[in-house]
Amino acid sequence: MKRSAALIFALLAACAPSPKHQSASPTPTPGVSGAPPLLVTGAGTRNHPVRIVQQRGNRTLYELTARSYTSRSANGMATATFHRVHITFYGHHGHRLLAAAPQAYVDEARKLVTMTGGVTARSNDGLVLRCRRLTYDQAGGMLHGRGDVYIVDRHGMRASGSRFDSNVSFTRMQMQ
Repeated sequence: MKRSAALIFALLAACAPSPKHQSASPTPTPGVSGAPPLLVTGAGTRNHPVRIVQQRGNRTLYELTARSYTSRSANGMATATFHRVHITFYGHHGHRLLAAAPQAYVDEARKLVTMTGGVTARSNDGLVLRCRRLTYDQAGGMLHGRGDVYIVDRHGMRASGSRFDSNVSFTRMQMQ
């Protein structure tokens, strides 16, 4: 036992990188915090997609699933691009909106989630929505749709325009 532990330590010591010598003038690193930007990529599978849940207190604001992602982080703030995305947005009193799009961008600093490439969505009470771009503003709990907006409610009433602004429950909506 002692011999195998000594062998493991010797192997680890041999694999460890040798310390670098300090130069007289260190090379500055980008960013205010001194840390270099970080790029992370990843992918899920059909049965186990990438999953993000955003909460405020005990309340879930949205749940995002995607096939893959790329995340960039610098100075403590991250932005991420997700591919083949489904997001469930949660409103008050049990209202939900399930939206799908080819891509979504999450901007942590601005608290925005933007779905692009053609968005289709359906609420749990029968509303159907299509638009080119859908942005969720986490701070205000509002949705902003842009480009060829088309909405049909559960009673069959149809509306179309170039943009809309609404809460997740679609109880306060403006359309242009």
